Amino acid sequence: MNDHLDSIKTQWQSLNAPFSGRGKAYASEILKRRNLGRVGSNPVRIAGVYRRLTVVSGVWIVLSLLMARSLFPMWLSCLMASYFAVMGAMCYSVRESALEIDFSSMSVVRALEAVYGLQRKLLRQRVVGLMIMFPVLMILFYYFSGVSVEMVWGGVAGAVIGLCIGLSLDRRVRRQIKEMKQALEDAMGDCVSPSV
Repeated sequence: MNDHLDSIKTQWQSLNAPFSGRGKAYASEILKRRNLGRVGSNPVRIAGVYRRLTVVSGVWIVLSLLMARSLFPMWLSCLMASYFAVMGAMCYSVRESALEIDFSSMSVVRALEAVYGLQRKLLRQRVVGLMIMFPVLMILFYYFSGVSVEMVWGGVAGAVIGLCIGLSLDRRVRRQIKEMKQALEDAMGDCVSPSV
């Protein structure tokens, strides 16, 4: 009985500790067999998506302020710039979290925890983004309706295009996270240190 408990304890410690030497080579074999090599670059891909979104948010901050007085009143330009500043900060935070995931130096358990943490952060970002976006859109469309019908239709077109792009990116990122979780969970099931 004690031997069995010691064996379980050893297995758990091997999962929780970073791999080195033969253990690292063994882990590498397992991860390769479980296709983690293919999804190992997913954190970098996700970080790339959120880097581009951070840049786009920064561009829209500048554009929003440039449109003050020429297209929109100052208060509306500041509102849009503030919205994009918040979104840019959240995108940057997600990018940093994705870049912290390093399968080559993390244990399987630690990598899985990091992937779940990234998934939670993305969910929080989605909820906060939607909570901020709807009031901003309502204010924008209220202002547009007082200017012209063409401006309303332009706003609708922009919202639809933005929604399609956002949903496409979100679906891709969710698929990449699902792939990482599956590969890590499979690897964790097999990742028992070989007897030396």
